[in-house]
Amino acid sequence: MHGTTVRPAPYGVSTILMALLFGTNFFLYVLFQMIKARAVKPSDQLVKKEKKELSKPFNGTLDCYTALTQELFLTGMIMAMTYVCEYCWLFAHSSKSYSRDLFMFVLIVFFAYAWYTIHPVKDLSLLGREQTEEWKGWMQFIFLLYHYFHAEEVYNSVRVMITCYVWMTGFGNFSFFYMKQDFGWLRMVQMLWRLNFSVILLMWTHQNTYILYYICPMHTFYFLMVYVTMYCFQSLNATKWGIRWKLLVLALIIYVVWDINYGLFDILFAWLGTDKVIGANSGSVYEYYFRTSLDHYSTFLGMIFALNYPLAEQYFTTLETYLLQHHIWLTSNAKTLWTIIPNHPWINFALATIVFFLVSKELYRLTMSLRGMILPDDKDIAWRNMWGGIGVVSVFGLIAYVLASFNPSVVQLVIACQGLAIALVFVIGRFTATLNEQQIFQQQSSRFLKLMSILFFSTLIAQFVWTSPEAAAAAQDSYALALAKYHGNAPACLSSISEGAWTTVPCPANPLPKGVSSLNSLAFCEQDLWSWAPHSDDCPIAKLTTARAASAFKDKDILFVGDSVVRSSYHQFISLLEPKYEQNHSFVFKHQDFSHVIRGSNVSVRFIWAPFVADIAKVFQTRLPMGGKPVSYIVAGASLWDALHDHDLAKFNASLTTVAAALPTAYQGVGANRTSTVKVWLLPTNILDDRLTTAEKRQYMNDDTIRTYRATAAKSTALQQAFHVLVDPTNATGRRESTSTDGVHYAEEVYSVIAQIIAAPSSQRLL
Repeated sequence: MHGTTVRPAPYGVSTILMALLFGTNFFLYVLFQMIKARAVKPSDQLVKKEKKELSKPFNGTLDCYTALTQELFLTGMIMAMTYVCEYCWLFAHSSKSYSRDLFMFVLIVFFAYAWYTIHPVKDLSLLGREQTEEWKGWMQFIFLLYHYFHAEEVYNSVRVMITCYVWMTGFGNFSFFYMKQDFGWLRMVQMLWRLNFSVILLMWTHQNTYILYYICPMHTFYFLMVYVTMYCFQSLNATKWGIRWKLLVLALIIYVVWDINYGLFDILFAWLGTDKVIGANSGSVYEYYFRTSLDHYSTFLGMIFALNYPLAEQYFTTLETYLLQHHIWLTSNAKTLWTIIPNHPWINFALATIVFFLVSKELYRLTMSLRGMILPDDKDIAWRNMWGGIGVVSVFGLIAYVLASFNPSVVQLVIACQGLAIALVFVIGRFTATLNEQQIFQQQSSRFLKLMSILFFSTLIAQFVWTSPEAAAAAQDSYALALAKYHGNAPACLSSISEGAWTTVPCPANPLPKGVSSLNSLAFCEQDLWSWAPHSDDCPIAKLTTARAASAFKDKDILFVGDSVVRSSYHQFISLLEPKYEQNHSFVFKHQDFSHVIRGSNVSVRFIWAPFVADIAKVFQTRLPMGGKPVSYIVAGASLWDALHDHDLAKFNASLTTVAAALPTAYQGVGANRTSTVKVWLLPTNILDDRLTTAEKRQYMNDDTIRTYRATAAKSTALQQAFHVLVDPTNATGRRESTSTDGVHYAEEVYSVIAQIIAAPSSQRLL
């Protein structure tokens, strides 16, 4: 799998909101633990009685505040853990690597354990709770293994399992409403809490979109579909034919919305938006249609089955494993693996799995415990708590919005949390349930407030010292010096457009990074810069902007043909012309052809998968010109698979000659005899032996071998005569080793530089 660029750590309004909520709660948690430690301990009998209860309804007592702040503290720790694993971990994220042998080994071990723990069930009814829990457990296990190992060959089975989950949404919820006839607001809100509590926290913590965790919006939608179906004309639910007519109407609605292509779905869900967002490259409307259309009859069929075999409600107890896999077991929104011990994939898999399941189990417990506190079955308490919670989150959200406009530092967030905690202590003291508890609270909180006041003012003083005019001026001077390294001419000519290097410098003082109002608000910031090696001023070359690229390649057909290095360069070349474009890193979309049209400049860019040099020759022989239209720009290159699979350098050299001869007459010639078609040959990148994922690659595709193949291509007279320039990308990959997860592929910024180099011969008018 490609090494992907890890997204910069999010620091917007929602992330600040999470920091304020859980940071403030931390100080309150300390206070109530102090009170708990000094309170009279209850009898053993009372402790045992309390332990039998999952959670008591929150009604404003000191015991309730103690329990609430403790559960929120643990929830905040889990959210912080997901943030650290994603953005602040010690080791780089690892790439996924599929091994059928390892996949089946883990599956057999799990099956053996399941067989060993077989025991008789008490519920012998069809699809009883124990049976469905077993079913869901097996499906979730396969689903997780599929994501961890990227086991593409079991995709169809996983799709069946997902639709089974959706089927159970209809089955379980229909059974509940059909048997209990409970359509109250509390039942609906409790279920929405169960389905969305964790996902909302993850969304806000990581500034992700709802659609990224598509299982949750899908189950939420289908739950609401069942609820509305059963709520409307409730009197018909108990009749033999009335409920069947309602299901028939539902089937017709599903058919009209999803199966008849009149745009009704786009109209109903237009509020989701069509702009590209995280988790939906083609817009949320399209992504949601794609996800729901795969299973749009499954819930309906589950309802029909439940009508004939009514059973009790089924909860989705494996929801947390689905959510947390994005950030703990896996990382980069499930694109890479969380690395605890680098270069030890089996040990890493075992340790990450243990942590992942323990944290998932705890998050499930916290979700249900907090639901019991905030939304108990007592409607009066639940109503009060629901609106109280909405009010608290709204106030904190407003404060977070104001703070975000100033780009607060971590220290400033700590100050805000301290101030909010002090204010809340006074509010809680005012509204504590009984006078006796008020006295206990006042005795302990006075000491706490003194300590908090000292801490608050100490932090303020420290913040003032760090942001003094003298310190700010010194910081700006250092950044100005670093910025000077980036400015100035960086000329290069056709013979040396590959020459350059990466440098790492502190973030500049002017202009500041996007969204940053002051250097003092940055705890740490660096820039990775690429610049061409300096040459004579009579041949300047500079970074190609989108506007210049659109002008240089307007109305042209551009062909990329070759291996994965060329493919990655193809994607970044499109991004150069269309900044909103984003590469799909899915394994399913690797070994195939692509095409893309940039509408504004009418540039057609195509990629043809040709991993062997001989494959490139076949493309030139059989597919040029493309669709009868001459190609204006050709970028070709291959060698990795030639080395990996053929192990024959002489054959490779002969294939290079074949490629040159395979070009049609209209595309031959360079120099004084050149045609209007610019032809670029892309040599292979650096290989990192210690990160190669298979023994075969380490033997036949190591860096020494590829260096020999690169030199052979660079010295090929046939290539030199057929192509205008041979691009050597090794400087672009040099010093970027940390961005490669598989030893072959690099982060997107590397291929962005290669795309700039590829575009230089035409855009810089060097030809």
